Amino acid sequence: MTAYMYAALARLKARMALKRNFSTALLLCFLCELPSLLAMVFLMMSLSDFSQEITDGIHEQGQAYVDKLRQMTIDDLYMQMDHGLMVAAIICAVLSLILVFLRLSAIHSQFKLLRGEDISPKDAFSRLDQMYKAIGLVICRAVLMVLWLLPGIAIAFLGSLLSVGSGGDSVSVAWVGMQATIMLSFGALLVFGVMGYIRYIFAEYVMADKPETGVFASIREGRALVKGNSGRVLMMLISFIFWYLMISFVSGVFSGIIGTVISMALSIVISLYMSTCIAALYEQMHQTEEEARKVIRDPNGTVE
Repeated sequence: MTAYMYAALARLKARMALKRNFSTALLLCFLCELPSLLAMVFLMMSLSDFSQEITDGIHEQGQAYVDKLRQMTIDDLYMQMDHGLMVAAIICAVLSLILVFLRLSAIHSQFKLLRGEDISPKDAFSRLDQMYKAIGLVICRAVLMVLWLLPGIAIAFLGSLLSVGSGGDSVSVAWVGMQATIMLSFGALLVFGVMGYIRYIFAEYVMADKPETGVFASIREGRALVKGNSGRVLMMLISFIFWYLMISFVSGVFSGIIGTVISMALSIVISLYMSTCIAALYEQMHQTEEEARKVIRDPNGTVE
């Protein structure tokens, strides 16, 4: 079978599994997304306070305040917003580390659905005893991802030096060089970022599936699963591009609180679906081609 077919079968099996208990699976996914949601709320509150401050200033000082705003630079505006952004970032980082075990618990519940087992809300704490290992895994993956991005950063830096050196006194040549540098930088970071993400995508799934596995063992086993199967993972990630573009479209059409709420709701649902698809792909890596095809014949999507 082709990589596309393997990814399609994994998505089919994931949909079958989620139909068994979608509401509970969605609740568990919501809990693991809670830190980023809270950070978004704090960010919105910061922007709301900043907007109210501008409104009050215009109301009290009139044209003098408008003239003051016109003289402010972008950096000045960021400085006024820094407090709220800093609070949001700190809260997001701390909660993400403390509650990272919820991510493993959600993945564990998705494995149970894929294997035909029942899940309940108490499964949110099924991997509480792995909190410290989960924190270690997050930190190690972050370091590895930075290392994978270093070649892309180096290419971007080299491109910027070349564009500056070749521009001369011609504004048009300098402008073309800057545009080429931006495209080169974005492309290099995207390619190396995707390669690193695919390489370590199964690490948390290994830890969720095998609680006794340590941080480095999970990374090594996850990397071994990807070896020779990166095409399947890439096809799976590509298949979700449309859904995330749809979220961007919705947030652009619906502005304000309504757009934010709709976007967050869609993000949680798509995140649950994507995570379950990757869990199905993880299961698939341990199967033969005949066992992978079994999902077509078995209406329950379970593996005997």
